[in-house]
Amino acid sequence: MTIEAIPEKCLWNEIDVPDISHVVESGDCDEFDVLIIGAGYTGLWTAFYLHLNDPSLRIAIIEKNTVGFGASGRNGGWCSTIMPMSLDSIAHRYGREQAIALQNAMFATLDEIKYRTTALGIDCDFTQGGSIQVLRSVNQVERAASRIRNLRESGYGEDFYQLLDREESLNLVKMSKTCGGFLDVHSAVLHPKKLCLGLATAVRSQGTAIIENSPVLSYTPGQVQTRQHTYKAKVVLRTTEAFSSSFSQAQRSVIPLYSMMVATEPLSTAIRSEIGLDSRQSFNDGRNMVIYGQRTADNRLAFGGRGAPYHFGSKILPSFDFNQKVAQGLRSTLIELFPVLERTEFTHHWGGPLAAPRDWTFNISYDPLSGLGSAGGYVGDGVATSNLAGRTLADLVCERSTELTRLSCVNHFSKKWEIEPLRFVAVNSLTKMAMLADWKEDKTGRPASIINGIIDKISDA
Repeated sequence: MTIEAIPEKCLWNEIDVPDISHVVESGDCDEFDVLIIGAGYTGLWTAFYLHLNDPSLRIAIIEKNTVGFGASGRNGGWCSTIMPMSLDSIAHRYGREQAIALQNAMFATLDEIKYRTTALGIDCDFTQGGSIQVLRSVNQVERAASRIRNLRESGYGEDFYQLLDREESLNLVKMSKTCGGFLDVHSAVLHPKKLCLGLATAVRSQGTAIIENSPVLSYTPGQVQTRQHTYKAKVVLRTTEAFSSSFSQAQRSVIPLYSMMVATEPLSTAIRSEIGLDSRQSFNDGRNMVIYGQRTADNRLAFGGRGAPYHFGSKILPSFDFNQKVAQGLRSTLIELFPVLERTEFTHHWGGPLAAPRDWTFNISYDPLSGLGSAGGYVGDGVATSNLAGRTLADLVCERSTELTRLSCVNHFSKKWEIEPLRFVAVNSLTKMAMLADWKEDKTGRPASIINGIIDKISDA
């Protein structure tokens, strides 16, 4: 039986888009105090907090395409406390206190986003219902139990994380093969593109110029060169995430990994009752391969995952934003999780690149001598982390010594990725090994310790 292709379009784009662009005209100001390259979450939040710190600053954001074109406008909408790196990895580098400080900053970030979106009147469907990882095998239960023990040792009680039994998990989401659940109490979901556009409106109202459709060719201390114009500024900040590798200053600092999504038609009340997620919890399960989902405000399931190939030379092309093979795999996975969706229409498929540093650790950096700074490397966990980065970068630029500027992610520099073809082989092998680990655990019922050990060694090398 031939399976129909899923329409290749992004669900989040199906909203009214306000005109927020700033068209460069002859005689327009070409000199600013701060120039930000990239109009995604990080750039927008940075501009917003810079203005709060110092309303006299003349700020402009320069964007190659349009606001939210990259990962900020296409992601899964998980506004979560999750970081791409583990607490243990942070503690290994910087000590347990620094690890806890960074995790606590993420919890505070959720409160900050909720407060700011409410105060600014940004209707981005923000719902703080928590995030549940359903545990669907004995191996997944054991990994979750180990994780909860580590979190308890770090001081995080049941008001932060909960280990659920089978019935408690099924009360939240009725997923097949449920053995238990791991609940992150504070996480939220939202509509990613609505947040982008709402932030853009907010920073424009503060006086920040957003210059769209202006590809940046290069930047140096005090200057940004686009195809149309040369701009000058005391401070130049790069917030371009997966697209950073196109700049000489960031070559091999991150690689673009593609993540893909699908979305269903709006679900009937009967089907929703067979699934749960009544509080719009984000959801996944405990497999090794990354998957992620949410129930949208209009009652669809938006579901995504990794598995698309890394492209040689860190190449990024519009044609890579869709992959029917991965899309069909995501559809099959979602139906396997929720068999009631067997006859449900899948109406959208899209994807895009996210930025992965070599050690999976995001960075916020600023050099006051050169006036150059940057933030990014969220490995897909950037919806909330970008707010933390924006606040921190704004404090660094304004020379404010705060709890944020003392976090371990400040001026953390990951080593560069290997040259090709080594990274092509390594990155695509990691994806295949994660799939193999899930297959082995599913077939044997035993943990894929050797495979996961290899994955950890390659990732930490």
